[in-house]
Amino acid sequence: MSILPHAIPPERPWPARVYPGDLSRTSTIRADLRSDPAGFTEDLVETAVLCASEMAANAVEHTRSGADPDGRVLRALFAPEPGVLRLVVVDDGARESSPVVPFPFCADLGTAVWAEVTTGETG
Repeated sequence: MSILPHAIPPERPWPARVYPGDLSRTSTIRADLRSDPAGFTEDLVETAVLCASEMAANAVEHTRSGADPDGRVLRALFAPEPGVLRLVVVDDGARESSPVVPFPFCADLGTAVWAEVTTGETG
């Protein structure tokens, strides 16, 4: 019996990518995202590129990903169903000067933000 509510595909079509936590690297994130998800419409990919750029820039600007010299940002892609592209950006966690996290068990974890972009088509 699985504890997960849904099946996980045995293989992801795209590897997760890790980037240095530097704003100058957002152009590399955008370029990789334009080349990775083959088979999706140009409009969907460009929407995902815009989301990834903003999410990565926020991770660098507001978390340890940008404050720590060894900071990094992880980007992952999934296609949970046809016509849907799920983008995940994970940072290195809160900076020392940030507000205290009310849940101590997650204080040292990075923040994962995801966006799901669809073709808008049904059926």
